Amino acid sequence: MSVATDILGLTLSFLGVLSISLYFRFLLARNVIPLISLRLNEVEALLDSAEAAGAILNASDSRITFQMYVEGHL
Repeated sequence: MSVATDILGLTLSFLGVLSISLYFRFLLARNVIPLISLRLNEVEALLDSAEAAGAILNASDSRITFQMYVEGHL
């Protein structure tokens, strides 16, 4: 009887840890990704204004690096 209780307790605790980890992934995606998106939009606007003002000498390299970052290749 004790072994069955131990197995049941272990299974339930494993399911609890799994559900908490899935819940935190949901919270992370819901709360952090919009903040990152906001920052990337700000960086893109600054990059556009720097290109327009001629402050960046090699604008194409900066644009390519930024696009790679946005697409997740960096």
